[in-house]
Amino acid sequence: MGFRTVLAILFVLALAQHVAASSAPFRDGMVLVGFEPGVSPGGMAVAVRAAGAVDVATIGAGTHVLRVGAGRVTEIINALRRNPNVRYAEPDYFVWPAGVPNDTNFNSQWGFQYNGQTVNGVTGTAGADEHVISAWNLTTGSAGANAVVVAVVDTGVQYNHPDLETNMWSNPGTIGNCPAGTPGFNILNQTCNPMDDDTIYGGHGTHIAGIIGAATNNGNGVAGLNWTVQIMAVKWIPASAQGLTSDLISALQWVINAKQAGVNVRVVNDSGTWMGTQVSQALSDEIDLLGSNDILFVTAAGNTQQNNDTTPRYPCVYDRPNQICVAATDQNDNLWSSSNFGVNTVDLAAPGVNIFSTKRSTNYGFISGTSMSAGQVSGAAALILSQGYQSVANLKSMILNNVDPLPSLTGFVRTGGR
Repeated sequence: MGFRTVLAILFVLALAQHVAASSAPFRDGMVLVGFEPGVSPGGMAVAVRAAGAVDVATIGAGTHVLRVGAGRVTEIINALRRNPNVRYAEPDYFVWPAGVPNDTNFNSQWGFQYNGQTVNGVTGTAGADEHVISAWNLTTGSAGANAVVVAVVDTGVQYNHPDLETNMWSNPGTIGNCPAGTPGFNILNQTCNPMDDDTIYGGHGTHIAGIIGAATNNGNGVAGLNWTVQIMAVKWIPASAQGLTSDLISALQWVINAKQAGVNVRVVNDSGTWMGTQVSQALSDEIDLLGSNDILFVTAAGNTQQNNDTTPRYPCVYDRPNQICVAATDQNDNLWSSSNFGVNTVDLAAPGVNIFSTKRSTNYGFISGTSMSAGQVSGAAALILSQGYQSVANLKSMILNNVDPLPSLTGFVRTGGR
């Protein structure tokens, strides 16, 4: 996933949202206005007076600085924009330089910002990252009642990890017969304790949760793509990593039930994929049911160097309308040597090699795989959604229609980009 393009998506959404709701930080009591060519000074003055403002200065290439009443910026902007003589009207936004969060291991998170530093013994190509710093200047996520919920459907999540616990979803006590404060559900033992017990990767689900939404700028650990996302943990993969299709379907249904009960869950990250998994109409139908409930389904392409077009890998190749399948890129912006691919079945790629994130037992560490790439896309989707509602169809289109095209991915993924 390329944040040069996610940045473009966020910028468009931000403009629409800021005009409608004035949600970005701006100076109260002031509005910047430009008039159409040929409008006389008298016409300008009439427009300003009609809007209830006072013209106090002209700056730059003819921008008028207007003083308005406190708390009236949005009202005045809307009035000015209805005037045909007005070319633009906008708040006087605060601006600030791009900043790196103070998480102690951020320099190891090359997928977020890569300046060519050596990460896990590998030195790659500067700029092969997601350019997330610029995106964070537009939004770091939405909090409170507007927070986006992402369901990590996996081996569970160490929900009391110091770098995750503040961003875990909290059951209000009305979902799935679970007590208030519980962070999800365990399909395997039918309890409300989705603790990660994965011993193969040291916390597969916990690692993905950290990519999506680790607590950020807290002076500790790692950063997450969405700083204020809520992670819903639904465990269906046992410690042995040999899951059942029926358990995955049950996990997805638990998420759907939560959505129908009022939880703002908009993205499911299901990175579990195994060579030789057979096609299941039941699972395909369940993914469709996610879509009918306005939920994006993000999954991994696989790590066996295979062409999914000719050797189908499920659930990637179900290719449902609400689904995105993700391959992995490395620190040189190339397709990872172990990544599966498929120009007809894999949608895009994202950083997936030497990814540093949270692990179980309150640890951190590197894992490589398309699972991590899927987490990058799920986090990006949550960041886009933090700017306001988008249908699942619009969300998917925004992501796939705005990738960074890379020659190294041409012929390997449907969009030819990350």
